[in-house]
This record gives sequence, structure tokens and C-alpha cells, in this order.
Amino acid sequence: QIAEMEMLLEQEINRKRVIRLMNLQRSKRQDIGPGFATVVKVVNSFLDKCVQQNDVKGGKMMMIMSETFFRFKHPPKSDNNKSEVGPKGRENRREYLQESIKHHRIWQNLHFWEEAFFLSVREEVVKHLKQVQEGNVSKETNFGGFYRNILFGQLGSYALNMRNFGVTLDVTLSFIRKLCVVNRIGEEKRKMLIKNAKMI
Repeated sequence: QIAEMEMLLEQEINRKRVIRLMNLQRSKRQDIGPGFATVVKVVNSFLDKCVQQNDVKGGKMMMIMSETFFRFKHPPKSDNNKSEVGPKGRENRREYLQESIKHHRIWQNLHFWEEAFFLSVREEVVKHLKQVQEGNVSKETNFGGFYRNILFGQLGSYALNMRNFGVTLDVTLSFIRKLCVVNRIGEEKRKMLIKNAKMI
């Protein structure tokens, strides 16, 4: 079955279908349960194809999905040898898909992170312009300022993701500095981004 799935994932259209199905599923249930190990294999194969075909959008979407789906691990034991109960105990037992795929080579590829960053920025701009067109939000009088806010927000989000997916702090800081220069993000915001990255 995995071999068949790998063949199907060769095609971008099928990878898009996988993301669409996962997106639908996460609105219903995020606990994968006994199928967790199989999903990990499929996702790693999915990411292999993304690397081979430079499918940045597919990799970016799978990154988001991996932060949503999980399985419950065996209940942790407290001092009196009873399982922890309540929201805190339940949360502690969650193993997210992200943990099982964070060692994939795609996350060590700086080209992927840069392309994914600019893709996310474009998506945010398009989303905003569509809302303006539909009359849901007022037109920006200062689009430059609005655009810089998107850049700042996305850069902060990507720095967090990079650290969560095992990218070293040095590489993450280098990424922040480079994109601040490229996008003309000011010194004050650059320092804020670096400070936040160091706290992750």
C-alpha cells in the first residue's frame, strides 16, 4: 500500500488531494489514533516528493498540517502511580505529527524556507486584496505600511517554525537578518525578531 501511495504522490495533483483531504479531516477530528505510524510514513514520502520536485507549496501545507494532527500516548504516571487526569494530563499525552517528521531533510533546506516565506506573504496580500474587493475591509491608505506588517508577522512565524522543525538558532538568525535586508525591515523590528527567536 505504501509503495502504491508513493507512486501516486509522484503527481502534484495527488499531493494537492492529500492536503485537501487532511484539511477537511482536521475540522472534524485531529486525533489520528492507531493509524499514526502509517500517516508518518505517508507524510515522509509526501515530503520526499516535494523535495524532488521543488514543491514548496506542498511542503508548506504539510508543515501546517503536522502541527494539527496527533495521537494520544500512554497516560503519564504521577507519584501515586495513577494516570494523570484533566486537561493538563490529556495535553501532556499528545504526540503531534510534527515530532515524527521534524528530522526530514526538507526542513534543513534554506531555499525551501525562503520560498515558503514569500509564498505565505503573497497569499496574505492576495487574501487582503480580495477582502477589499468584496467590501469586507476598507482599502489601505498606506499599503506600504500594511505590507511591512505582513512581512514582519510572517518572518516571526517562520522563525518559530524553523526552530520547531529543528533548524539551528544560528541558521534561523541568519535567515531573519537576510530577509530583513531583502525586505527593508527596519533595525527595531529586526532586533525584535532576533530577540524572539532566541527565546524559542
